[in-house]
Amino acid sequence: MKAEKNPSEETEDQIAMYEDCFTEHTLEDIRYFFGKDKLTFVAGRCSNHAMRALDDLDSHEIEFSYKELEKYWSPYARNLVSGSEKTGVTSFRNKLYKGKIDGKFPVTVFISRLYKGDSENDTNSFTALYWYDKNKN
Repeated sequence: MKAEKNPSEETEDQIAMYEDCFTEHTLEDIRYFFGKDKLTFVAGRCSNHAMRALDDLDSHEIEFSYKELEKYWSPYARNLVSGSEKTGVTSFRNKLYKGKIDGKFPVTVFISRLYKGDSENDTNSFTALYWYDKNKN
């Protein structure tokens, strides 16, 4: 919609509605996975938009090649995607880990949040996402 040279007022209203919906309601729920040469984001569609017949109630994928994203990456991300053994020291949070379940099934784990207790006796915990590398589920 943004690529339209002279967008109508209706188109500009739709763009504003989508931007508001994504930034205020769905941005936190966007899923993603790392492929061989691209990063894929999977975003849900808003039921409000579907009710207005602006789009289907489903999800859609947005893909970026690693080449496109290269200039935005930290040294850690650059080394991770290139397969380098040298990833450098980073925090536990916002980090990908690769491994196998039962020594057979390759998985990727993303640690998204770390919760630290206020005192020594409090329990620390974290939130993580994982997916099977073969089918991205």
